[in-house]
Amino acid sequence: MKDYHINIFYSEEDAGYIADIPDLEACSAFEETPAEALEQVEIAKQAWLEAARNEGKPVPRPRYRLAIYQIASCLIIDVPALWVDGGGNQDGGGEGMKTASE
Repeated sequence: MKDYHINIFYSEEDAGYIADIPDLEACSAFEETPAEALEQVEIAKQAWLEAARNEGKPVPRPRYRLAIYQIASCLIIDVPALWVDGGGNQDGGGEGMKTASE
């Protein structure tokens, strides 16, 4: 099973980092560093899940995906495989841009 997506961002207003889990309503944490916010939201997630189970409430499956991933999964991009040498050469003789089949 995949895990829940966690957002971590800096809040100018709060002067600290906020971590939240979009799939779990109101599950978030605030700390001074991103690492601390992540650690605390993991604790909050476990408490959220335990409370939901103890109260017989449904536990949502992880489903949140960033919009960029939703869009990217719908696109098919045809890009030929190219090789460029480190010197920026574009002439023949084994140097320059070539297709992967060459």
